[in-house]
Amino acid sequence: MAAGSRGRGRVEADPDLAAIRDRADFREPVGALPDLAPPPRPKP
Repeated sequence: MAAGSRGRGRVEADPDLAAIRDRADFREPVGALPDLAPPPRPKP
């Protein structure tokens, strides 16, 4: 994830990942990501 991620905020806000967001095997690597970019803005 770190090599292809744009930052923790985007991964945490991505609606496509909502189904796995509560899994420990998802939270652990996401928690290690730097917060490089803010979450994306909601679409109007």
